[in-house]
Amino acid sequence: MNTINKISRYLSGHRIQLAVVLCLFGLCVAQSRKVVKGRHRPKTDERVYLKHADMLRFNQYGEHAGAQILNGNVAFLHKGALLTCDSAYFYQESNSFKAFGHVKMRQGDTLSLTSDYAFYDGDNQMAEARHNVLLRHRGTKLYTDSLNYDRLYNIGYFFEGGKMVDRNNVLVSDWGEYDTETRKAVFNYNVNLRNPKFTLTTDTLHYDTRTSLANIVGPSVIRSKESVIHTSDGYYNTNTGRARLYGRSNKGKEITGDSLFYDEKRGISQGYRNVIYKDTQKKNELHCNYLWYNEKNGFAFATENPVMMEYSQKDTLFVHSDTIKVITYHLNTDSVYRTAHCYNKVRAFRNDVQAVCDSLVYNTKDSCMTMYRDPI
Repeated sequence: MNTINKISRYLSGHRIQLAVVLCLFGLCVAQSRKVVKGRHRPKTDERVYLKHADMLRFNQYGEHAGAQILNGNVAFLHKGALLTCDSAYFYQESNSFKAFGHVKMRQGDTLSLTSDYAFYDGDNQMAEARHNVLLRHRGTKLYTDSLNYDRLYNIGYFFEGGKMVDRNNVLVSDWGEYDTETRKAVFNYNVNLRNPKFTLTTDTLHYDTRTSLANIVGPSVIRSKESVIHTSDGYYNTNTGRARLYGRSNKGKEITGDSLFYDEKRGISQGYRNVIYKDTQKKNELHCNYLWYNEKNGFAFATENPVMMEYSQKDTLFVHSDTIKVITYHLNTDSVYRTAHCYNKVRAFRNDVQAVCDSLVYNTKDSCMTMYRDPI
């Protein structure tokens, strides 16, 4: 029996030594792995830190059990961001807090987020700001009552109506998002872009705050003093007033084409493929595959199978030629009229008259046609 006890004590002692050796070996391996890992990724601290509070008390029971109740000049730090407020409930175990009164988050020198109330989740890096929310980023301001800001992906989402102010533009919509890294925004539902020179209404709009370029991806209307543009696909530069419009865009119910280019400052429109210029008041149309139009003086130039249609009389007059120029006189007056200069291989047709010539001038004032070179 004594021999068995001696053997048992001997083995126990060696087990302890063996366990100590294994623990030391494991610790060395862990330390070596930690060093290797540290070479590839810098150390980061994911915890939310309480920087300051005038008063602190701990609530172990009740509605806010487990929360540190903070009052007066409360300040938190988390991953390079400073978050301040008047009072807060700090849940250290879940790495989160609820902030009340004059809530402000500052991230670097370019971004700040203010609100009346906010909930911050440190593990997910998500800030949920509510009531009188203002997101400032460089020269852009975003106003709303409900905003979720994802610090991991640098995107702010609003979903109960919002207003973005950028330079000379004001964008309003029911829902939207703004990426502070790319400085691009997406707006959905009842979108309205207001500028001193025009307004744009649509249901979906992509906007780049760096270039002030609006990307239209749905049925939209652009209204200015000079014109009204209907389109569902295109780009509009809010700084230069230039537009590139596709997908059978319609300008002021006057110009429609597969592609339209519009320069608001110069008043120039260019249409490509299946272009239709329509004047419903004077009851005439111009169809072609290329159109150049100046809305400031009413001059139009059409090529590539142009056809002019004049339907102010009982029947419609069709005029076809290689090129058609339209000159407008007394624009924006009650005595406005136009002359259409059609040249090379002119063909004109109406039920009661047909004409063939090399060139033709049609005057809308008296509906008179003047034909040149071998008229028939």
